[in-house]
Amino acid sequence: EGDAKFAGDNESAYSPVARGGSLRQPVVGESSQREKFSQKLLSEVPPEQLTLREIDDEVKAEIGNAMHVHKSYYNRHLTYMVVISLILGLCVVSVAIPSRFIPKIVNLGPSTDLSEYREALVKACVHLSRELVLDDGFSRMTAPQIAGTLNHALTLLHDVDLAVRRGGAMDMLEGADVW
Repeated sequence: EGDAKFAGDNESAYSPVARGGSLRQPVVGESSQREKFSQKLLSEVPPEQLTLREIDDEVKAEIGNAMHVHKSYYNRHLTYMVVISLILGLCVVSVAIPSRFIPKIVNLGPSTDLSEYREALVKACVHLSRELVLDDGFSRMTAPQIAGTLNHALTLLHDVDLAVRRGGAMDMLEGADVW
């Protein structure tokens, strides 16, 4: 059958016996034997040595100072007060400073969108101007259609430019010239 450790029986492998322990049960009278032994030791000590002595205030102060000197920094009251003050200060700063920049933060998305829209409108105006000048039929539009589309693109470019510069239109709260 073999040893329980090698037999693959997990429950018996983790038993106290398998780990080197024993299954010895405490003896019924063992606690009373311990009490008798401790009473015997105490009876051999003279009674004047068993009385408590008062510790001097100087010794108490020296022990307190030594404990304070050897106390780690993370167990000191001052450390916790400094850390809590620092955390509270950072919380106040993290709320107070960004509040000045809320309009700029709100404008980040629309200003990015409008700048990309301006770029696309400029490219469209360049393309339509080239088509109007060359008139080679590459865009499959007639000259009046190209002129109308170019006029519309220029009007949109002017509106977008005003919105980015002054704000108050096309989801821009504040314009770039206001900052």
